[in-house]
Amino acid sequence: MNPRVPPHVAGLSFPPAPPPSPPSSPSGSGMRQWFRIHRPALALVGLSILIPELLTGSTPVASLLNPVGDLFLLGLYGGGVLVIREVALRWNRGWAPVLLLGAAYGIVEEGLGTKTFFDWAEIGRPNFGPYTHWAGVNWVWAGELTVFHAVFSIALPIALVGLLFRESRGQSFLSNRGLGWTFGAYLLTATLMFFLFVRTYVLAPSLVAGSLLAIAGLIFAAWKIPPEWLRPRTLRPTTSPRGEFLLGVVFVWGFFVVFWGTPGLLKDPFLTVVLGWAFSAGCLLVLRATIGQSSNDSHVAYLSVGLLTFLVFDATIEEFRGDLFAFIAIAVVLWLMVGLYRRFESPRAPTAVPSGLVAD
Repeated sequence: MNPRVPPHVAGLSFPPAPPPSPPSSPSGSGMRQWFRIHRPALALVGLSILIPELLTGSTPVASLLNPVGDLFLLGLYGGGVLVIREVALRWNRGWAPVLLLGAAYGIVEEGLGTKTFFDWAEIGRPNFGPYTHWAGVNWVWAGELTVFHAVFSIALPIALVGLLFRESRGQSFLSNRGLGWTFGAYLLTATLMFFLFVRTYVLAPSLVAGSLLAIAGLIFAAWKIPPEWLRPRTLRPTTSPRGEFLLGVVFVWGFFVVFWGTPGLLKDPFLTVVLGWAFSAGCLLVLRATIGQSSNDSHVAYLSVGLLTFLVFDATIEEFRGDLFAFIAIAVVLWLMVGLYRRFESPRAPTAVPSGLVAD
């Protein structure tokens, strides 16, 4: 029987009381003080936009000059990741709610917001033939993006902030009132997207109802899932940090090979989705068996770097295709990857689990 991890090590344990308010500062340094206090939250919002949008080319870096587009990115990605992290802290069930709520987030964005789960014209992928569209749903695309957003839009930014700002582990970024306002901004953004984005495509009521039902089911599962379902099986890691790096590489490259490469071969969208989800679940089980409950900062850092390898490669390809500003996103992520490697290249230094990884 494995010993239980103390709450301060577990990562997603909600603190019994918020930290004391910082002393008032002169007006000249007030802004610097505010940024210093809120750096982890700001980094979380930035990473939630940088990784799934700027690094993948879904949003060109140059488009950040459009303030209206920035508001949508902040409300959707920033609001979504902040709310999910705060809810996971309060529920104190570890990684499982983060991933399940991240999947629900993916349905909100891609299903009801941009409508790419349903509108065939919005995908623009030549390897996704008409056979992947059935009963009004782009099944392969929906299966891929649900997992993608859970991992890269939500879970990975939370893990990275726990690594970069160790003092933020287990600490709330929002008060109850702040959580309510942030959730309201997220809902408002998603609602505006539903009515303003892709107005030429009318979403059938049955598809709206199905999406809402799936979202509700994932939220209920996140609320009720026992914490031990995804708790690491051992107290200490059972592999080296480079082993976790390899797992991250295998997952991200294998994931896109399955979802991008097999539709044209299998000609069966449901088989592709099952294969992709089974592969993802298998990698998650390996992670659960190897990552350990503590003394694993270097392992998580190496895993994160491995997960980013394919996205950096894809962003580089996009730059050669004409997105000349993609190098900015590439440079930022490469700087982050090198920084993580240098900080955690010695597995003996850090010992606590980053916020959002595991909890009892």
